[in-house]
Amino acid sequence: MNILSKIDLYLENREHERSENHYPSEASKCLRSIWYSRKKVPKSNPMDASAIWKTEMGNAIHDRVAKFLAEMGINARDEIPFKKNIEGLKFPVSGRIDNVFNEIGEDVGIEIKTTFGRGVVDIQKERKPKWDAILQVALYLYLTDLNKFYLIYIGRDNGYRCQFEFTMKKDSIFMDGKKLDITLDDIVEKFKRVEKAIDSNEIPEREYKIAIKNGQIRPDGFSKNKVKYKGNWQCSYCGYRDHCWRSELEKYENSDNSDELKWGVKMSKEDKLNFDLLPESASLLELIDKVNAILLWKREEDIASLEAWQEAFKEAERIKEGVDIYEEWSNFQVCYKA
Repeated sequence: MNILSKIDLYLENREHERSENHYPSEASKCLRSIWYSRKKVPKSNPMDASAIWKTEMGNAIHDRVAKFLAEMGINARDEIPFKKNIEGLKFPVSGRIDNVFNEIGEDVGIEIKTTFGRGVVDIQKERKPKWDAILQVALYLYLTDLNKFYLIYIGRDNGYRCQFEFTMKKDSIFMDGKKLDITLDDIVEKFKRVEKAIDSNEIPEREYKIAIKNGQIRPDGFSKNKVKYKGNWQCSYCGYRDHCWRSELEKYENSDNSDELKWGVKMSKEDKLNFDLLPESASLLELIDKVNAILLWKREEDIASLEAWQEAFKEAERIKEGVDIYEEWSNFQVCYKA
């Protein structure tokens, strides 16, 4: 008997029933993807056995954290379920908190995320958790009696680790002492849009873009005339991507969608939040929009001219702290880092 083949087959065919409740993990998810899931549309790109194994390794790390806490004498409860009805929503928001323990007389939550490669290294270096994790923790704080959470990242392959402290004070969310521009109303509004789309049976517009060439989705993008075209990562990992983009895959069977990506991928709220965590966030956002506009308007034959770069750098001199703007000539785009 080939044990691994048997396990792989089981993993790829086991079913997971989901209720019509809203889940914290869906707060940042593509509206169309949620719609497909609620309508029980079969996935065109389901996870293969290897991907599922990686997910299960992440679950195993969750179990080890709980075990280590117990061995340390910390009485932590794990997999704490919660369900909350919210005014304006037909269905409640429900989920499970990884761990809850008592810290100096106060119950504190733990949310554990695992990744691989340079994921944790980059998150630790830039001090910026993933947007979906931030929203998930924010919902926990808004919808439970907890006022403090630790978001922990652990590398499945390299053991790198880092953590962030989230607190709620007077209905405001803080991460490592910095106030975040997140409100419960913003998240609830997303769930309202989900319910409206499902009730109307109208498929929502796509919230992201993806790179397509010769009838195939290119998760890593493609180059054309020395310009790099790349879509959003959310589409690359979506289980419905081929179904969602089927008409475009046929349309660009012998070409590419560079024209649709020509003006770049629209900055997401996740990107904006990254800059909200920096000083003078409003000025930084103005700077980002301004520099992007300069580069896009001054493109010559799809290549940003030297004059465009010079003007962009001149504009960037308005802010000297908190942001570094540099050339990435392979992509002809502006990159930012804290």
